[in-house]
Order: sequence, then C-alpha cells, then structure tokens
Amino acid sequence: RRTRFHFETILMISDGFLVDYAGFQFIQEITNNPVATGRGAHVSTVFNVMIVVAGNAVVSYDHNLVPTVIGNLATTTGEVFIAENNGGQILFSDFVNLYIYDQNTFVFGPVAIDFTPGFISFQNTRFIAADIDTANWRLSANNNGLSWPTTAQFQGELQTKPDTVQAVVPMPGRGNMAFVFGNTVGEQWTDSGGALFPYSRNSSFNLDYGCISPSSIAYQGNYI
Repeated sequence: RRTRFHFETILMISDGFLVDYAGFQFIQEITNNPVATGRGAHVSTVFNVMIVVAGNAVVSYDHNLVPTVIGNLATTTGEVFIAENNGGQILFSDFVNLYIYDQNTFVFGPVAIDFTPGFISFQNTRFIAADIDTANWRLSANNNGLSWPTTAQFQGELQTKPDTVQAVVPMPGRGNMAFVFGNTVGEQWTDSGGALFPYSRNSSFNLDYGCISPSSIAYQGNYI
C-alpha cells in the first residue's frame, strides 16, 4: 500500500466485467509524509464521499476529489478496518482503538470501550467487532457506534473449538447470516432476534478451518 491513490476514469467491458482501461487517471497525494502508508479506504454511498486513511491521517474526498482532513488516529501503521451504520457514523478500528466520524455533526474522536478491537463490520443496525485475543465478538447499540454495552445481549463467543475470534463477516446476499472466523474454525450464525442474544449458531455445521489474518478475508456477491 502506498500513500498515492489512483482513481480510474475510463473502464471497458471484457467478458461481462468492467475492467481498467489504460486511459487518463486522477492522482492524489494524500500526505507529504514519505514514510506514510495507505491503511484503508471506504466509500459512503449515503453521503457520496470516500474516506481514506494514510499514516495517521483520515481524509474525506468528495465527488470532485477535493480532500478534507477529518481526524487523526493514535497509530501510524498497520491495517485499518472501516464500517458504516445507518446513523451517519463511520467506525474505524486500528487494532488498538475504535474511532467514530459522525457525518451529520462532522465530529471525529475515539470511542470509550473495554476491549481491544480488530476486524469490524455492520449488520442489521449494529456494528460488530472482534475482541482481539479472546473468543468473544461484540455488538454496538442500534445505530450507535459510541455505545458498546457489556451485558450478555451484546457479546457473542466462539463455541465449536477453543480459539480466538479473527473476524465476523456478514454473508453477502444471505440476509441475517454471518460467519465468525477463528484461527482454526469458522461458525455460521444467524440474527434471529433472540432476547438473550440476537444471534444463534448453526449447531449442526461449522468450517474446520479459520484464518490467520482477517485482512485476507474477501467477500463479494454470494461468496466469502
């Protein structure tokens, strides 16, 4: 990853897919820091902006590629995961802290939590975060990434094997389904709206493998 992001302006159809064409490009230098690296990017279809993290800088680009620095992280290196909810909040995880950028108030800041976050995602009004080095995964309050209750209703746990959670990934195209990945196991969970905990595990199925790095997980269409 580099601090330079390329925005393709010309695409062509090949075998039914849009692919990059060797045409004109817009090039934006996100930071003048020569050692800064690109750490993550997110496109908000609601607010029509792209959020990019390079070094410790969090930058928002509008549809004209005009950059605005919206905040800074406490860390400068490593993967940054980004997710968005229906409340206008964009959540960042740098494996040390969680940060929220509120697109309604334009306020950026850290989130008070009692766990170390890893991979983050969003499903059914809630942010979902892996609790690093534990078997637990955590849910935020409905459309409120500033609230991470500690009660059992907001905490899930890997159950099939003794393991640590690497990521919770909503299954594309499968509604309420999500997969919880550990290092050596994967479990299928479904948001069934339970009172004690909203997700229920498929007790007759699991993957007998997980993943070492949550950054290696890809998801698109109907596949993870």
